[in-house]
Amino acid sequence: NGFWTKAEVYRLVQEPPQSMMAPLIDALFVLADRGSDGNLSFEDFVVSFCSYCALGKEEVLQFLFLIVDADRNGYITKDE
Repeated sequence: NGFWTKAEVYRLVQEPPQSMMAPLIDALFVLADRGSDGNLSFEDFVVSFCSYCALGKEEVLQFLFLIVDADRNGYITKDE
């Protein structure tokens, strides 16, 4: 239908929603789902992918830190 849901992305990458990939997939939907409807269009995906590719090493690390630091306290705990 031209859109991806989270469930479809999890099936595509062959990971359960409880996997270590979950924070990245969830973040992808938070950042890229411009319609806030739980679906990613191809355009949403391309825009977010190109934006990510434009980041430098330091910016990628900061981005990944923000994804993993779920409680936003500036630290990554073992549970996170």
